Amino acid sequence: MASIQNLPQDCLLDIFLFLAVAWPAGKYRPGSETVDLGWVLAGHVCHRWRSVLLGSRTIWSLWATSFCNTDALRVFVERAGPAGLWLDMNIMHRNSIDRGIAREVLDAVMDPDLWRRARGIITNAGNRGHLAFTPLLPQRLTSFALLNVHTVDIFLPRQFRLDREIVAPALTSITIRSDAAVTSQCPVPVRILMALFETSTILRFISLRRCVDTTPIHVFPPGGRDRRLLSVLDVGCMDERLLHVIHHFFIVDSSSSVSIDLYSVSQLSGAMNLCFEDFGLNRSLVKCMGIHFDDEHARGEGRDDLFRSYFFAIRLHIRDDFVVILRMDEGQQTWSWRSFIDIFPCSNITSLTLRNPADLESQTVERPGELLNQLQCIDTVTVSDRQHVDLLNAIPLTSPISTIVVDMDTAADNEDLADIWHWLQRRGKKDRTVRLLLTGRLLTADDIERYRRIEAPVISALEVFVTVEDHRVLEKTHSSRVYHA
Repeated sequence: MASIQNLPQDCLLDIFLFLAVAWPAGKYRPGSETVDLGWVLAGHVCHRWRSVLLGSRTIWSLWATSFCNTDALRVFVERAGPAGLWLDMNIMHRNSIDRGIAREVLDAVMDPDLWRRARGIITNAGNRGHLAFTPLLPQRLTSFALLNVHTVDIFLPRQFRLDREIVAPALTSITIRSDAAVTSQCPVPVRILMALFETSTILRFISLRRCVDTTPIHVFPPGGRDRRLLSVLDVGCMDERLLHVIHHFFIVDSSSSVSIDLYSVSQLSGAMNLCFEDFGLNRSLVKCMGIHFDDEHARGEGRDDLFRSYFFAIRLHIRDDFVVILRMDEGQQTWSWRSFIDIFPCSNITSLTLRNPADLESQTVERPGELLNQLQCIDTVTVSDRQHVDLLNAIPLTSPISTIVVDMDTAADNEDLADIWHWLQRRGKKDRTVRLLLTGRLLTADDIERYRRIEAPVISALEVFVTVEDHRVLEKTHSSRVYHA
C-alpha cells in the first residue's frame, strides 16, 4: 500500500483542503482558554507537508478569516499571495464561541485593500446581534468596484439601507437577507438591484429574502437585451413586484432550481401568472400541493421581536426543484381561499401534504377547509400537522385516496392514531388496498412493549378500514407527552 508521504502534491493538497473542513483552525476552547491550530498543525508534521501547505495559495485564501486575531489574519493574507480572498465572517463568528470579536479585528477584515482582493464576501448573520456584523459592511459593498468578487452572501439589517450601487462585474452568486417587516423597510432599493443585474452579466445564482424595496418601480431599463439563464432562483418577497424585475433580466429552464415565496400579493391572478405562465409553465401541471402552518420572526439586539408572522402557506410543486409558496398571514390577509380556488385548477392535485413544523395552532377562522374541499382527485395524503388534523375532514369523501402517510413530529402516538381513525370512520370506506404508513421516531415514557399493548386496539380498529404499515421507531424516555384538550 502506498504511503501518504508518496502521494502526488495535488492529492496531498486535496487531502489538506478536506482536513481544513474537518479540523478547523482558529476555534476557541473555553475550558482551556486556548485557540486550536487545527489543520495548520499538518504543516508541523514533516518538511514535505509544510512545503505543500506553504506552496498552496488556495487553502490560505479560503480560510483567511479563521482566527479572531489581526496578526493571524495578516499571516494568512500574506501566504495567500495574489489569490482571491474569502472574507468569511461566519467562520470568525463560529470560532469565537460567543466570546466576542475585537473591534480591531472586524476593522482589519473591512480593510479596503482586502476587499479589492476579495473573491467571496460572506457574513449572513441571522440578526443584528450577530458578533461578526459591522456597520462598515454596507459601506464597503458600495464604496468601490468589487472587480474580483464572485460570491456575496450577506445579512443586511433593515436600518442599513444602501444608497449607492454595487459594482461587481465578476459576480456569479448573490444572497442577501434582511429583517424587514414591510416593503418600505427593505434595505436594497430596486434601482440598485436592477443596476447590479445590468452590470453583473455572468450572475447565475440569486437568493433574495426580505431585502428588496420595490415601491419605487417606475421605469425598467431599455429592453431588447438577451435575458440570461439562472441556475438558482430563490426569492422571498413582500409581494409579486420583484418578479417583474426578475423576468426583465432572467429566464429559467428545466435545469434551474426555483423557489418563490410570496409573503402577500397585491393582485392574486397576476401573481400566479408571474410565478408560472411567465416562466413558460402551465399551472395545470402542478400535481403536488402542501398546506403548511408556520411562523417567521426576527429579533433585534435586545431580543425583542422586530416582527412575527403566523401564516398558512400553500406550496405548489410543479416539479421537485420548482416550488411556489403563497402565504396567508393571520394578521394581514391579502387574498382568500375562494379567490385562489377561482384561478387554480385544484382538481389536478393528486398529492397533498399537511405540515406544521413548529407544532403551532392557528388562531384564525380562515382555515383552508374550503380549499381542501376542492381536491377531488387526491391519491396520496401526508399528515404532519398534529394541531390541524381535523382539516382531513374537509377532503372530499369521493377522493380516490390510496396512500396515507402519518409522519408527525416525534411520530404518531395513540392520540394521533385515534384522530386518524375518526377521519377514516367518517369517510366510511373499508378498503384494505389503501395503505396507512406510520413513520418517525416515537418517544414513550411507558415500557415499549406495554405501549404496544395500549395502542393495539387502535391499530386493530384502523385495520378495519386500511392496511397499516408501521415503520415507527419506538424509544423509551423519562418524559411524557402533555396532551391538549
